[in-house]
Amino acid sequence: MEVKLNSYEEIYKSLKDVFEKAFGKNGKEGNISLNKVRSLISAASGENVYNGTKKNCLIDVPSNLFEEMQETYLERDSEYVSGPIGCTNSFDEELNGITNIALLMYLSSFYTKEYRAELNELGISGNRQKKKQYETTEDYLYKVKNNSIRDLIATIYVSSQTNDEFNNYFSYGIRKDKHGKSSFVIDLPFIEQIGVHFGNEENERIAINEAQIVAKMILKKKLELKQITEEQYKEIYSRITPDSILPQYEGKYYDKINAIPLTYESWEVKNYHKKTNRKLPEEITSRDIEFLRKNCGLKEGEIHYLLVKIGAPKTVLDMFSELYKTDNRKVSNTKNEYRKKLVTPKSAVISALKSTSKEDRDKVNREMNSDKGQNKTGTINKN
Repeated sequence: MEVKLNSYEEIYKSLKDVFEKAFGKNGKEGNISLNKVRSLISAASGENVYNGTKKNCLIDVPSNLFEEMQETYLERDSEYVSGPIGCTNSFDEELNGITNIALLMYLSSFYTKEYRAELNELGISGNRQKKKQYETTEDYLYKVKNNSIRDLIATIYVSSQTNDEFNNYFSYGIRKDKHGKSSFVIDLPFIEQIGVHFGNEENERIAINEAQIVAKMILKKKLELKQITEEQYKEIYSRITPDSILPQYEGKYYDKINAIPLTYESWEVKNYHKKTNRKLPEEITSRDIEFLRKNCGLKEGEIHYLLVKIGAPKTVLDMFSELYKTDNRKVSNTKNEYRKKLVTPKSAVISALKSTSKEDRDKVNREMNSDKGQNKTGTINKN
């Protein structure tokens, strides 16, 4: 399939098309009801049945949900960003464009799953014409998703290489889940963390290969527009490889924080941001993060959500990740030391028994056998 350089106008047109098919327009409901969207958002913030705490106290359902969704997905039209992807003249304009690509990637992936679920419900005995329609739409959404992943990878890479403001700004990359499946993850500034599966290894390979092609197209266009020099063009072009075009995601993936990403800020987000004296996102320090955790009682995933919501760059998110990695290592070491104190090595027991009389050894053996019986009823066991 021929790879072409998309424009931000084309990206927006696709985003608007997918959004309206999914959620409706002009008062007409789409294929995904607002009640379902509300339930998905509620599930992300809902109470934990085990301890009564909320999964994420910073998430709530906006009262004007559809308007908030429109603002998130349809606000950045050609008045805010236009021209070939990766080739705008300002940081804000490029950020708007990259945000649109990321939202198109996520929404097309989410909508594809909804279509697949409905197609499965039809079954082989379903209406043939309707089934054909579903399959055509599903193929279209699948293509949009794959092209968006490709364009997003290429645009972020070139932006980070040609604009100092984007250098080390985006926290993104590829990760593998516990089942070995690869996905693309990005902490999308001012919205939230989003991730989509590549689908399979072949799709992953194609996405990375095509992203390299698109990145070179962007560089060529930037050279034509005199946004970079010939020397910059050659230098950056020579560094494009499969490993450089898509880094490993270095953060932690907080699985399905929210089903429908929104720019909407809950009262809680505003309140906890206020507690950091409304610092600019790049000025957040480790002390601020410690304050949010210890004084405000926010959980790890909630603090990450808050940082992304206020637009924290990769440098701050990396600092956050390192703080929690250090704490986890401390907790792990403490548990290991505790286990060592609880469990007497078998070799030490045998050595001690050899130095005692037969009567004492028999007594110790009876006590050890008695302990085994207690273990069966729920006292400390070494797994």
